[in-house]
Amino acid sequence: MIASHTVIPVIGVPILVYNDKQVKKTDKVFRIIGNIMVASSKTTVKKELSEKKELVDLRLKTMDKQEDKLRDKAAEIQKEVMKDIK
Repeated sequence: MIASHTVIPVIGVPILVYNDKQVKKTDKVFRIIGNIMVASSKTTVKKELSEKKELVDLRLKTMDKQEDKLRDKAAEIQKEVMKDIK
């Protein structure tokens, strides 16, 4: 398996970066836990990542709804202020 080396700018630690084709060929992947890399099964990591993605998507939708409500409220307050000024 061919990997390219890269350096994390903040800590300056070289890591291996694999492309998707290389990951599909193996059943083992590595997770970073703290300062160490731990071997894990690809299915477990995919499951965890998909759960995290679902959670982030849900949070994003919630924040979008909150943003829309705040914009509506701000527009309503602005109309009231402009009405009181006149």
